[in-house]
Amino acid sequence: SETRFDPTTGDIEKIFESYTLPDGNILTKEKKYLPEDHSTESVIVVDPECKLVRTVLREMKSLTNIFTGQTEYSKAGKASLSINHWFDKKTGKLTSREQVQWLSNGQRGVSEHFIFTAEGNLVKYHKTIYNPELANYLEETHLYEPRSQALLRKESKSYGEFDEEVAVEITIFDTRGNQLEFTSRIEHRLFG
Repeated sequence: SETRFDPTTGDIEKIFESYTLPDGNILTKEKKYLPEDHSTESVIVVDPECKLVRTVLREMKSLTNIFTGQTEYSKAGKASLSINHWFDKKTGKLTSREQVQWLSNGQRGVSEHFIFTAEGNLVKYHKTIYNPELANYLEETHLYEPRSQALLRKESKSYGEFDEEVAVEITIFDTRGNQLEFTSRIEHRLFG
């Protein structure tokens, strides 16, 4: 463990720690204290062969967490899952969440985004699924009524190779879950 102080003010500038966990993995943590009551903390966990196991990043404003990101790694040391959270700087409430499942080649396989109101209600969900073998991907977006959390709109888009054609399906619901409208079409995209 090591602590560094500002030579003028005596305030803590940085704390660094490194230790071995009970499972044999090695954890290193560094916390930096920044101007305007901000701080960042980074955590790295490696196995005894120095392959990445996990990384964590946190950003704080005073005692309020404004960002937390964590990535888990496979036994081969490649990213497998990342989860990121963003928080409101004033209230500390969750504003958005992202979850990414990584493919072995480093590309995003599945990405999910969740957007919340100031009251903490889910208003939007967006998912992208990529299939590298077929060179296509699917996007799905859900819009929710904030108070009842009823699904109001669901939009699915399926992109073919080179994104030239897009199959689009849109379903509209009322607040009781009854389907009001459904449309399905193929769009041809033009590239300059």
